[in-house]
Order: sequence, then structure tokens, then C-alpha cells
Amino acid sequence: MTKTNVLIVEDEIIVAKNTETVLKSLDYSIAGICISGEQAIRIVAEKKPDLILMDIVLGGDIDGIQAAAEILKQVEVPIIFVTSYSDEDTLKRAKETAPYGYIIKPFNKKELLVGIEIALERYILEQKLRENEQLLQTTLQSISDGIITTDKKGHILYVNNVGEEIIGWSYQDIKGKLLYSIFKIIYDDTNKDLRKFFENTSRVKKPTKIPPSTILAKDGSSKIIDGSISPILEISGKTTRSVLVFRDVTAAQKALKVQNALYNISNAVNKADNIRELFQLIQKHLDEIIDTKNFYVALYDKKTDTISLPYIVDEEDKFTSFPAGKTLTGYVIKHKKSMLVDEKLLQEMNVKGLIEIIGSPSKLWLGVPLRIEKEVIGVVAVQSYEDENLYTKDDLEILEFVSGQLAIAISHKRAEDAQRIERAYFEQLFENSPEAIVLVNNESRILKLNEKFTKTFGYTIEEARNKKIDELLTRGEYEKEAKNTTTKIAKGETVALESIRWHKNGTPVDVSILGTPIIFEGGQLAVYGIYRDISDRKIAEENLKQRTEDLKQRTEDLNQRVKELNCLYRISDIVEDPEISMDTILQDSLKIIAQSWKYPKITYVKIIWGDKEYTTENYNETDWYMTQNIIAYNQVLGTIQVGYLEEHPEDFIGPFSEEESNLLRAIADQLGRIAERKLAEDELKEANIKLKLLARTDPLTQLSNRRDALEKIEYEEKRYERSEKPFAIAICDIDDFKSVNDRFGHESGDEVLKTLANTMCMTVRKQDTVSRWGGEEFLLLLPQTDLEGGIVLAEKIRKKVHSTEFNFDGVKIHISLTIGLSIYKESKTIEETINQADQALYMGKKLGKNCVKSETDLVK
Repeated sequence: MTKTNVLIVEDEIIVAKNTETVLKSLDYSIAGICISGEQAIRIVAEKKPDLILMDIVLGGDIDGIQAAAEILKQVEVPIIFVTSYSDEDTLKRAKETAPYGYIIKPFNKKELLVGIEIALERYILEQKLRENEQLLQTTLQSISDGIITTDKKGHILYVNNVGEEIIGWSYQDIKGKLLYSIFKIIYDDTNKDLRKFFENTSRVKKPTKIPPSTILAKDGSSKIIDGSISPILEISGKTTRSVLVFRDVTAAQKALKVQNALYNISNAVNKADNIRELFQLIQKHLDEIIDTKNFYVALYDKKTDTISLPYIVDEEDKFTSFPAGKTLTGYVIKHKKSMLVDEKLLQEMNVKGLIEIIGSPSKLWLGVPLRIEKEVIGVVAVQSYEDENLYTKDDLEILEFVSGQLAIAISHKRAEDAQRIERAYFEQLFENSPEAIVLVNNESRILKLNEKFTKTFGYTIEEARNKKIDELLTRGEYEKEAKNTTTKIAKGETVALESIRWHKNGTPVDVSILGTPIIFEGGQLAVYGIYRDISDRKIAEENLKQRTEDLKQRTEDLNQRVKELNCLYRISDIVEDPEISMDTILQDSLKIIAQSWKYPKITYVKIIWGDKEYTTENYNETDWYMTQNIIAYNQVLGTIQVGYLEEHPEDFIGPFSEEESNLLRAIADQLGRIAERKLAEDELKEANIKLKLLARTDPLTQLSNRRDALEKIEYEEKRYERSEKPFAIAICDIDDFKSVNDRFGHESGDEVLKTLANTMCMTVRKQDTVSRWGGEEFLLLLPQTDLEGGIVLAEKIRKKVHSTEFNFDGVKIHISLTIGLSIYKESKTIEETINQADQALYMGKKLGKNCVKSETDLVK
């Protein structure tokens, strides 16, 4: 332990030596002995004593009290005066230097020890007190809250810098003044209980919260503050002082008010039952933050160049519509930009011929375009006829947000109208279809059926709802067939068959059945069933068979009749392949039909289908032919013509027999049924293809979406297991993309995304995949690519993107990408590879953006 170092200042050398001996016996160290005040002043900085024993009466020009005063100007050290004198004048002079002790000569060893130890302890305590005071002062000046302390009567004792800035008063101006005379709160129902505390701070007994309240600063401006006022208590619990802690929340409160209003406006889009109610709600909530005494919504009809006002609240004008022409509203619509127009700018635009003033001129006009995608459909505007400073650019941004919400609502309304029309079309097609149609869920329970279904099977929707279709319509041996059909459809197959189902009255009905699963986003929602009553056709087929039996009795016609039947069945055989096209069916049917006629070598066939003609090779139209319309869905889709190159008179009409005429009708009917089936199958295939494409495509950029990208990555992982060929994953993020949306609008942001998507697709190789990963992020999958190759391609993309120039409302900007790259290895999972690419991306963001970083940079 270091000994206390004592400096002795004593002009009597014997006394000084004696004191030195005593101090050493008490285990103190001696810094030195000075015989004069001048000597002590010179060596104190060098010796740095822990304590000075100073004799008051010294030889020389100055005494001990004067020497002590000079020493304390240089260093901070405890001093004990030692003297034989204790007169009042000496004591008074000594007190001025604030000594740490006063020892009267002569003194004994114990008195000296006690005096020194008390002085040292007092010095240590005072040092700690000064440090704490300095720490408190620094803390109070450093915190972001304002602080005011008062005595128990409310007189101001202290104000920190932040407090001065908020109230506008300096500490020197308000020191000692009553708190309530400076800190002027405007009281209301939320803070009226605080008045008693500010008028008499001795009433503050516990910390009391101050809710957001308005105060008046020195310059008369109002500010919103919150905070607390708390008592400083003695040990007895009595209030001796009070401390007021407060902060300026004016900006935060205003932002909160704006946020709440915009939130309410967003909710109004979903809550309003109609557009008129939405306009009213928007005006109501917008009025909380912007003056809307004069507010209108204008919609533009481009065909007539007319502006209508579906909603207007105005102190001066009561327009319902007017020509767009050169009006200020029309100017905003046609130039597609928001405008804040004061009286001066309005007159300048009028003088230049840019606009023509209609209605009452305003002091200040603020209007923003209503946009749906890239089309401007109208304007939202507010104006003032009195105050030219009522609106600011901040209000312009708020109104642009409101415009966006209105555009969404109008777009939704139009979409809803379109959906209602589409649903009406569907309902009409469903209900008025000549076929019996039923909609069942995945458990085969009936959800919906049309009138034709009721006529065909006798069941109403009330009787059939929620019942299983097979239990309702099948009997006996057909139950197993129906079950197998249901199983196939449940697996996603489209099933077409002819079978028998039963009427409610127990009568069997011959039907052709088309069962189609309704697929959405990879999952089956329900099943669409079409039943056609083919009883008449079945009877016709039976009659045909009967006639065939009769023809067997006549040898001459036997082969011809077999040909006729073979014709129908061979045409049916063509369509057994579900992938065969209608074009192939018609082309293959030509030869089959020609061979089925009585004189096949001189028979020609022509089928007209839409705008196409299909003919046999020997086609040469003569006067000996007959035709039959091909009908599907009660519409003539084509005609079939069969003729002879030479005349062969028969018993019926010209060269043709009655059987051949019947066969032609049967062929036309069969082709019509085939056409109906193929059309239904083609529509179904097209719908399924569209649904699959939508499920794997980003709707904005038309790139692969996240789901499709992950499946392709999994495929590359499997290929790596077979061939060990590496592949790279790069994640690209648009730098500062939010600023594009904030500055130019989301339509401009969407344009950036689509342009960058196209740029990257044109830059990568054929085997590479560019996908929309989410938000402003893209993912590149680079097969058969090592780290070096991946970096080269990524740099190429980065430079290509950065060189692309965008022009938004006349402002030219460049967009940059930060790219993170990682290589898939045997020791890593797909998730780890993606994470490393993501980490490299964010390293690039931290290092300044517009760069390419790889997994190797993470190790560095």
C-alpha cells in the first residue's frame, strides 16, 4: 500500500525535524521540509504531496496563509494549518483558504494523527462529491430531454440546454422565477389535474406523468410536449425540490395524426359500401390533417374530353361536369403530374396560354392525378379562396397517398363490376345450357345443378344438394363403374364415357358423361360434370344395328352396310387418343367416309370446318353430291359433302340411296359430338395451362416466381449428384429502390422492375434462370458455373443495369444492383448456399452497394 506523502512547511528547523520524526513513526512518507512560503510554492508541483502541514507564521515575505492560497491556485491538495496562535483574526484569514484542519502548537502524536486522517478522509469525500456533481451536470446536459429543477416554492433552480431550446428561454433569464410563469401549459380535459402541481410544486408527492400537452414558448409559438414532474424528497419524506422532465413531441404528434388519418383512409377503402360513401369518409379523415373545405374528385372521359365531378364540396362553385380543355384540372390529367399552384403561378400559366381559368379563382390550389396502372383517370384536389399559405409540399405527398387509395378503390370497383358481369355470363351459360350440368365438391357431394339436369333426372337442387352424385344416379352394376370414374377424376383426370344413369322415377337414361376436375393453384377445388341424354341416339344406333341385321339378308348390300357401321366406329376409334387434334380427326375421316360409300373408287369427300377445307385426293366437285351440316352446341360449325365423280342412278335421290343419306347424317352427328368433346377438352387444357403458368410466373415481370425458382434449384441439385457439375446462385437487390417508389411513385417502381427483368434476361445465357425472388430482389440460377464464371456474369449484369437510363417526369436516373454470389458444393445444402449468397449481398450493401460479392468475401 502506498504511504501518504506529507510536505512540512515550518521555519523553525527543530520543530520541523521533530514533526518529521513523529510523522515517520506514524508510517507517513515525507515529501520534504520547506522553511518559507516561497520555497513551498516552488516545489509543490514537483513533489506532489498528498497533504501539507503549513505553519501560519513563516519567515520571508509571505506567511503560511498566503502561501496556501498560492499553492491552491496550482494544485488541489489538502492543507492543515499549524500555529501557536488562535486569535480570531488569524482564524478568519485561515478560513478563506478552506483548510482541512487547524492544529494548535504544541501538539502530541495522537492529535497530529487524528488531524491528518480527518483531513485526508474529508479530502477524499469532497473529491467524490465534486466528481458526482460533474457527472450529474454532464449527464443533464447530454440527455435529449429538457430538465427544469425548482425549489419547494416553485422557483427555477436549473434548466439544461435542451430545456432552454424547447421553451425558448435561457437559464440566466428565468433563474429564480416561478415555474408556472415560464412553463405555460394550455390546460384541457387530459391535463387539467396538473395545474395544481405547476402552480405549487410542493404538492408534488410522487412522479406524475404529463400527457401530450401544448405549451407556449417565449416567442408565442405552440409546441406539444410530454414527460413527468417528480419530487426530490428528504429522508423524512418532505419535498425539498421538484424536477420536471419533458420532451418536444410536436413532430411526432403531427406524424401520428397524419399516420392515423392515412390509416383511416386506407381502412375506408375496404369499409365503404359504395364510391360515394368512400369519398365522404376520405374527406372526413383527410380534414383531420389538411383543410378540405374545398375538396373535389374529378373523373376524366377521354372520348368526350369531359371532366365529371362525382364528389365536390366547395364554398364558391357547384360544378357537376365541365370540358377538360385547358382547365387546371385538365392540365394535371394530361401532363400526369401533381401541382401546387398559388395565385401568381395560376396567372402566369393563364398568360402563357397553358390553362384557362374557369369558376372562382383560388388563392392556392393543390391537385394530384388519379392513376390506374399507367392511365390517369382523374384528379383529387383541394383549394383555398383565402389563405395562400394553407398547403405545403408535405400536403402534396399526403394527397398523392389519398389519390393512390382512391385509384385502388375505383380499380376494385371496376374489377368487381367486371366480375359480376363474368359471373352473370357463367350463370346464364350454366343455367341455360342444353346439357345437364352439375357441380360437385371433392367428396362428390352436389353443390349446384341446372334446369336441364332437373329435366333429365327429375331432381331439384333442394332434393339433391349435399347428396353424393353416384348414390343419387347409379344402380346395380353401374355403381362400380361410377366409383372408378370418380376415383380417376379425383386424381386430376378428365373422363369422358357413355353409360346409364337413373331418373328419380326409376327410369334408366342413356347418357354421355364428361367429368372435369376444376384445378386452382395446383389443388382440385371441385368437379364439373356434363350429362347429355343420348337416349334418342342410342335408339338410332339400335335401329341402325337392326337395319344392319336386315341388310345381312341381302348379299348385295351386306358389305356396304358393314362399311357404313365401320365408318362410324372407325371415326370413333380415331378419337380414342385424347391428344389427337380436330384437324387430324377431320383429315383421317375423309378416307374412312369415302370407303364407306357404295362406289368408293369414284367417291369424293369435302369437309368445310370454319375457314378450312379438307378434301380427298380425287376431289373434283360434280352435280352428284349431297351435304349435311355438322352441328355442335346447337351451332353449325361446318359441312360435309359426299359426291360421285360419275352418275349412278339409285332408287332414292339421284345417285344416292336412303341408307347413304342416313349415314351422312349419322356421320355429321358423330363429328358434331366429337367436336363438342374436343372443344370441351381443348378449353379445359387451355385453362389448366394458364393456371399452371400463373402458379409459376411473377405477374409483374413475367419471370419465374420463387416457387418455380426453388424447383429448378432442386433439379440442379439432383443433376449435381449425377454429374458433379457446379452451379451458382446469385441474389440481386436493387439499391435504394424505396427512394424510386417514394420519389416517382409505384408505377415508376414497377417500370424499373420490369426493365431490369428484361435486361437480365437478355444478358444471361440460355440455360440460366432469372426469377423474381421477392420485392426488389431477383435470383439468378447459373447451371454449370464455377465461382469465377459466376462473378464474371454477375459483373456483366451489374454494369448493364447501371448503364440503363430511366426518365421519370423529365428526371433521368440510373439504377444499381448489389449482387451476392454462392456456389453449391457437396458439403452445403441449398438453404446454406442461398443464405451465403444473401450474406454476401448484404456485405456488398454495407460496403457501398453497386458491387458483386461472393462467399469467399465472407471468409476475408
